[in-house]
Amino acid sequence: MNPYKSDVKGFEFRKATTSEEAKSIFDGIVKKHILESDVPNISGILYDLREFENKIRHSIQEGERTYLPLGNAKDLSAYKDPYSQQGVRGSIAWNLIYPDNQISFPSKVSILKLNIFSPEDIEDLRNVDTRIYNTIMQEIFGSPIKEIASKGLQVIAIPSNSRIPEWCQPYIDYNTVINNIISQFKGVLDVFGINCPEVGKQIKSVNRKTKKFSNVVRF
Repeated sequence: MNPYKSDVKGFEFRKATTSEEAKSIFDGIVKKHILESDVPNISGILYDLREFENKIRHSIQEGERTYLPLGNAKDLSAYKDPYSQQGVRGSIAWNLIYPDNQISFPSKVSILKLNIFSPEDIEDLRNVDTRIYNTIMQEIFGSPIKEIASKGLQVIAIPSNSRIPEWCQPYIDYNTVINNIISQFKGVLDVFGINCPEVGKQIKSVNRKTKKFSNVVRF
């Protein structure tokens, strides 16, 4: 008899920021390796999570927003401090860069974290796409809104009718994005004592530390 079925049965990956596609993957792993198994298949869980990590990376590299975390972009008046919200800042950035395909408020958007903290971080972009480079420099780093100018382009929102722009690829914080998605499975990993050490670091006062599962199981 599998004593862990009662611990994970009913465990739902329904966090508001988790995409439906990621929830489906997680549900499938639980069903296959725990609920339909006489003995929990820990190695199978870890293998499938590794495969999912690879799948997420490949999906993002292909420009897909399939597994990206979701965020809300509500009307600015709905927030006490709107520019502290990733969904708001990311949507404003998208609208500045793509004025012909604007995100309307309120909207549900996909959130993509980027490693663009200062103008120096996008020097290479100057020779790749001058228009986008100038827009980021003038409208984001040069924004009259202090909270936008100071945070740069750490995050961009992707609307449901679009793909991840090609120019973003060199600046995507893949490790943080992937770890944040997989972290939704941490509650199940905790049941089996699977270690999730903290990885990443502070980057220019921005916390990019995340939890990453390991193959070490605590008994």
